[in-house]
Amino acid sequence: VDQKNWQERRLGRTILRTYRATLDIDDILPNTSQPRMGPKEDPELQRQIEANEGVFEPLLVEPHPDLEGKYRIIDGDRRWTNSRVLVDSQKKDQFRTIPSEITDRTLTDDERIRVWVYIHRQRKEWDAKEKEMVAYRLVDLLGRASAANILGITVSALDKLVEIYELSEKLGDLRE
Repeated sequence: VDQKNWQERRLGRTILRTYRATLDIDDILPNTSQPRMGPKEDPELQRQIEANEGVFEPLLVEPHPDLEGKYRIIDGDRRWTNSRVLVDSQKKDQFRTIPSEITDRTLTDDERIRVWVYIHRQRKEWDAKEKEMVAYRLVDLLGRASAANILGITVSALDKLVEIYELSEKLGDLRE
């Protein structure tokens, strides 16, 4: 008998059926085509995890498409990575179990990205730089029309974001 307490969660146009559980850190795997790029290790986040005696906000995960009994991260890559640092580098096993919200199925690539973008737009760290980086990454993953659609902007607005991102990367290279 399925004892899971299923709930519906609306994230923009996508409705997910999920339940809450705690998972072992080894049963959770990162999503390699996640829109956020750049370093995920963050000493400040590690301190927060320790202060809260664990991850405070559950990760959003889906059943892994290729690995039975494993889960892939939809949202929570940084929380997972920094818990991993605490467990692996600092030998703090109390951070092995991670609160998770698990979807009833593996999402399509389109749904996964839409959900991720929706969640991040609700958060305070969705600044200009993040939006430019995600726009650039989505164009790379899905093409311009889909990227604009998911971000809820016009293709010309998207092109501007991508152009700004590429310029800032070039400037960064010049500074180094």
